[in-house]
Amino acid sequence: MGRFALWFLAGLILGGIIHLSVILLVPNFAERDAWSRLAKIAPDQAFIALDHGNEELARALQLDPALSYGVCQFDLARGPMFIDGKLPHSFWSIAVAARDGRVIYSTTSRAGSGDEIKIGVFNPAQSRLLAEEGLDIGQGFLIVNAPSDQLTAIVRLWPDHDALRQRYDQALESISCTQDSVI
Repeated sequence: MGRFALWFLAGLILGGIIHLSVILLVPNFAERDAWSRLAKIAPDQAFIALDHGNEELARALQLDPALSYGVCQFDLARGPMFIDGKLPHSFWSIAVAARDGRVIYSTTSRAGSGDEIKIGVFNPAQSRLLAEEGLDIGQGFLIVNAPSDQLTAIVRLWPDHDALRQRYDQALESISCTQDSVI
């Protein structure tokens, strides 16, 4: 009986390990994650304003209908990314998120940068080169060290009135998301 209990306990432990491994790995193989959905509608390295009328996308990404959203997807394996633009004088926030959904950087208009967005996103190797070169970083330029290469920048704007939404969408699409240095 003791040998049976030992084998049973070992089977339960092994089954638990396999079960947890599958649960933790399945999201990595998902094709309907936020990254994949945005990749279908967002051109690489360009900000686009998300369509307010697309309720399926809004539900999938859990978007607040009161806000205007702009997104830019990019891959740091091709080089550092520079996000630069001017936003309307209203509340805004920007977040840089990894492909798995973790937000690695976030700031708002209340953080002292006014209506200007100036962000450089670098992976660890690019950050090390930036430090070794000793480049002079302009005033107000924020440096983000990203732990992974596939990232999405998300800008949220709060339009005071619905009549401003089209103007805010144009402002979102005018934000530069490029590998051309603006330092």
